[in-house]
Amino acid sequence: MTISAQRIRSLLSRILQDMELVLVDINISPHGKVSIFVDGLQPVTVDTCARISRFLESELNREEQDFELEVSSPGVDRPLVFPVQYRKNLGRMVDVLKKDGTRLRGKMTQIADDGIILERESFVKDEITGRKKKTFVHTSLKLDEVKSTKVVVCLKQ
Repeated sequence: MTISAQRIRSLLSRILQDMELVLVDINISPHGKVSIFVDGLQPVTVDTCARISRFLESELNREEQDFELEVSSPGVDRPLVFPVQYRKNLGRMVDVLKKDGTRLRGKMTQIADDGIILERESFVKDEITGRKKKTFVHTSLKLDEVKSTKVVVCLKQ
């Protein structure tokens, strides 16, 4: 019997709900490596991943299928998918790619069920001095017009 993403999703639905987590993605390689990515408002700890892994190990039969199991949080290189991930990253800098190809970068300042507000830097010409002056604009985006959103990792020097 082959391990399917649908079967894993079904097995995890209750335990993830109890742990207040969402299943972000499941990858199953042809060689039997099963990678599961979970997220939630609280940080996903090693203990959390171990608990999910132990649960799946108890539900899946190694006699029927040999597999390697890996459970982790998605990491900053993966796009935000669920509203809980947007809420978790409120106040952080994000790169947004809209479905029309437009790219925006800004601080995510507000989140609603159907959208986000970004605070973005803008430069305007001062009428008196003629010099450019930094200002901030707020851009409202509906989630259904967003293709992907990634958290910007800034390394302080």
